[in-house]
Amino acid sequence: MQIQKKTKRKPFLFISFIVLLLIVVGVIAFNVTRRPNQGTSDTEKSKVNGSDSENDQKKSDIPSKNSNADVDVTKSTDQIPVNQAASIDITSLSQANGNITYSASFKGIEGNGTCSAQFSIDDAKPVTRVTKASGSVCEPVSIPEMEFTRLGLWTLTIRYYTNDSQVTTSKAIEIK
Repeated sequence: MQIQKKTKRKPFLFISFIVLLLIVVGVIAFNVTRRPNQGTSDTEKSKVNGSDSENDQKKSDIPSKNSNADVDVTKSTDQIPVNQAASIDITSLSQANGNITYSASFKGIEGNGTCSAQFSIDDAKPVTRVTKASGSVCEPVSIPEMEFTRLGLWTLTIRYYTNDSQVTTSKAIEIK
């Protein structure tokens, strides 16, 4: 006489499949909510390929090794001393007509330098612009609101620098 065992493989396989499906859905949901603004739209694909048509900044404004600005592009800002006698002021910072616009003026530093601006906030990609200075002014720059990946209180840090001197300032702006 043989004892027959009835196996319950069908319910076990069904439950295993459901658990696996829930794990996959959970991982996908986590990744989607973690990075909500990082899709692959045509605009973003063009940015990856190097053609950022929304960027108002001209490539000629960015200092290069061949430019006549008093800036060594191989130096990091950590290698340039802060000029305690110099000052920089953010003369305008506003949000209007779909753009964030800023400008700054500085004094106490001589030479053809560079203005760099960085908007930052926790858990978001910073928005950065680099331009040549004109006289003692960081010319007004407009950045489309769409480049700001989230709403909230962003900090604008503007730095004016030459090879041997730099000065920085910061100011907050609520991106709405």
